[in-house]
Amino acid sequence: MGTIERYFEKLLWSSRHMVLAAVIASLLLSLLLFVVTAVDVAGLLSHASDY
Repeated sequence: MGTIERYFEKLLWSSRHMVLAAVIASLLLSLLLFVVTAVDVAGLLSHASDY
């Protein structure tokens, strides 16, 4: 049981960088999506007076 546990712990510890990269990428993309949406809403509001 100790060998399997050590292997599993090593696998989890080795994957921490991949998980951290995915979290950082997700955070950056969500901020980018927020900016794109804010710019789009600002454009729509500026054209709303044309109607």
